[in-house]
Amino acid sequence: MPARSHYDPETQAWAVRMYAERLEEVDGVSKAQARGEVGEVLGINEATLKNWIVRDLEAPGYSPTEIKKRDT
Repeated sequence: MPARSHYDPETQAWAVRMYAERLEEVDGVSKAQARGEVGEVLGINEATLKNWIVRDLEAPGYSPTEIKKRDT
């Protein structure tokens, strides 16, 4: 069984959305840079954020647009 998360699902979704928006809005920003910026703003470890991104955005059938539609 995975360890219990310190962050609720809404916070996780919000962080992933912020990451996806950062990539769309800023030309030339790298994935690592976007993760670092979002992690710093929210006080979330960059590796933790990367795990959520992989789970939500890099899984088959998901895209930043899908995340936005799902969460609005």
